[in-house]
Amino acid sequence: MITAKPDKTPIQVLHEYGMKTKNFPVYECERSDMQIHVPSFTFRVTIGDITCTEVEEVCFVVFSFFYAVILLGNLLIMLTVYKGNLFKFPMYFFLSCLSFVDICYSSVTAPKMIVDLLAKSKTISYEGCMLQIFGVHFFGCTEIFILTVMAYDRYVAICKPLHYLTIMSQDRCSKMLLGTWLGGSYTPLSKWP
Repeated sequence: MITAKPDKTPIQVLHEYGMKTKNFPVYECERSDMQIHVPSFTFRVTIGDITCTEVEEVCFVVFSFFYAVILLGNLLIMLTVYKGNLFKFPMYFFLSCLSFVDICYSSVTAPKMIVDLLAKSKTISYEGCMLQIFGVHFFGCTEIFILTVMAYDRYVAICKPLHYLTIMSQDRCSKMLLGTWLGGSYTPLSKWP
């Protein structure tokens, strides 16, 4: 097992691992000038075959099962709200939207990870990585804002029950939902290069 030491660099730790296992790392150094006068180096360290296919197969089955449960559960919630004609109630309207965002959030990284568990080449392009980071931030923030709006909806229902229908009208709920999507897009777009 490789353990990180605070006084040693990762390359030194890998070299010690190679000394113990008699499987020495192979270093490849590529020099690339991304910016003028600021050279950057990329190191690839290979330590033989340290993958365990049995563990990857078990993880593939477990993660595939949980991903399928997430998809089916959220689709069932959306279908129930749609078939029951419950969109006119704010709580169910926001619950259906939360289920949709949860499907999107789960679908950003899970399928790629599940496929990579059985793939020989576990790489991702820079653009794919940036899209995953954007998707995680966008859908994660949107989900948080929807949960906040749902908490406000329950607050109004409990604390102001007589004014609930006027405060949480369908028009206002739609505007609040638009606000959650705009709020969710602000964070990743403000950090985007």
